[in-house]
Amino acid sequence: MFCYLSLRSSVIILLCLVLSFKVELQAQRTADLMQQGLSKLDKGNFKEAIEDFTKVIYAADENQADALLNRGLCYVQLGQLENAIADFSRAIDIAPDYPAAYFNRGLARLQKGELKAAHRDFTITIDLAPEDAEAYFQRGITRYQLGELSAALSDFNTAIQRDVKFIPAYYHRGIVYLALFRYAAAVDDFSHVLKEDAANGMAYALRGKAKGRLGKYEEALQDLNIALILVPDLAEAFVYRGAVIAALGNFQEAAENFKAARELGFNASELRLEEIRLLWLQQKVDTALSALDSLLLSEPNYIDALFLRASMHSMKKNWQLAEVDLNRCIQLNSHHWQAYELLSQVALAQNKISEAIENLNKAIKLNTSDPELYYKRAQIYRHNGDTKKACLDLRKSKELGKNIPPEELLPICGSH
Repeated sequence: MFCYLSLRSSVIILLCLVLSFKVELQAQRTADLMQQGLSKLDKGNFKEAIEDFTKVIYAADENQADALLNRGLCYVQLGQLENAIADFSRAIDIAPDYPAAYFNRGLARLQKGELKAAHRDFTITIDLAPEDAEAYFQRGITRYQLGELSAALSDFNTAIQRDVKFIPAYYHRGIVYLALFRYAAAVDDFSHVLKEDAANGMAYALRGKAKGRLGKYEEALQDLNIALILVPDLAEAFVYRGAVIAALGNFQEAAENFKAARELGFNASELRLEEIRLLWLQQKVDTALSALDSLLLSEPNYIDALFLRASMHSMKKNWQLAEVDLNRCIQLNSHHWQAYELLSQVALAQNKISEAIENLNKAIKLNTSDPELYYKRAQIYRHNGDTKKACLDLRKSKELGKNIPPEELLPICGSH
């Protein structure tokens, strides 16, 4: 049996074939333009790449969202963040489940300082791609800048769980640990960074700072000296080294380090605070207090300055003034275990035993690995006649590394 096509049918088929050929040709052209654009993007030829991606976008085929994403990346490299955000947003309109578009819009918004909007974009990225370590990392950066330290720590932890070789996550987690006064944990993270990147001068400087806060001054100096060998103009290293040297009692050399930092153009409040701390260590308490008052007038929420002023008020037995500053520290950072520790000492000096124990309990809850906190609480329990609790704390303190001689331990723990 033979089938015959009418002339009209033949023309329709021919037209369909021509149209199909044109569609295929157009698809091939846009695919070629996309590849050209990507090649130019990789080579840093951003303006030329934009021209190619724009042609793909006008073609309005299945590559449109990808072309918008890539053109947005070019705009970011050219510093045109508004154009970039507009392209990422258009890509999202076309493909609402496109994690890369949300992620890169988040990066652009973070760069612009639009922290809450960036946070939303990174959160959507995580919802769409929960295994993406980089998304957790960038949200952690955003949360840190928002002052959400616990949330930032959680994100850096997750980023590291997703990718145990994610060195920037260890570095920034170390910075969060410093902000949370968890200095031993910070040392561990910066040490991990330095195993993989032994030329990272800033990691040495930050580890030196953390070691200095732990009272490991000689180790701190070693790190800070290495930092300055690697990066001779690293102003922060001069500041941290000056702080350690001041704690060791060499005030002149400390001042020289602070001067070197200032000559490098480092005028951050951290340097001013360390210069004030130097005055305090030199027993120039009234001068230091006056300087702190001035600093806090310009930066009323500077936690380290508030804590230092509280320490000075405590030294001068101005208990109420010390309490005001310490409570403000805790209001600004609820993880400030050192503020709780000093509040305990202030309460004890006023014979407020229950309040002293309560504040030490809070300090220990925030910092479970510090043997000195358990030891101090043991002394209060012993003074209060509670030898059983005193014994438990002394044993915990010894377990964590404090050297407690048998003649101190046995009279309290001998019957327990």
